[in-house]
Amino acid sequence: MDTMIYNGAEYQLAKNTMKIARLIDRAEKSASIADAYTNELEFVKAALGEDVAKEIFGTLSIEEIDLTELVLVYNAATAGYEARIEAARKDRELRQVDTPAIKAIRGVADDVKVITAKTAGR
Repeated sequence: MDTMIYNGAEYQLAKNTMKIARLIDRAEKSASIADAYTNELEFVKAALGEDVAKEIFGTLSIEEIDLTELVLVYNAATAGYEARIEAARKDRELRQVDTPAIKAIRGVADDVKVITAKTAGR
């Protein structure tokens, strides 16, 4: 399951569904900054649940929420959804560079460094 970290606390995110994707899309494509904040709040409430969102913000009224904090929570939640995908990508890349051929190339490169260092002193 996906999680986010905010102010040192870890929060469970809702399952990454098309609803979540549409809410992110709506927030990112908002026509005005006021609409963006409203849409970000809707996403946060869906991603964390209304109880957790209220715990973080102290209210669910867009008129009373600290908008800077809203953006920070929104960014933490979207990053939380991307974290598992990013970790899988990095793992795949590490496995791709840990092949016998790449290890041989690294060995040759290390040998060239040694030879270059020894001949550079002439």
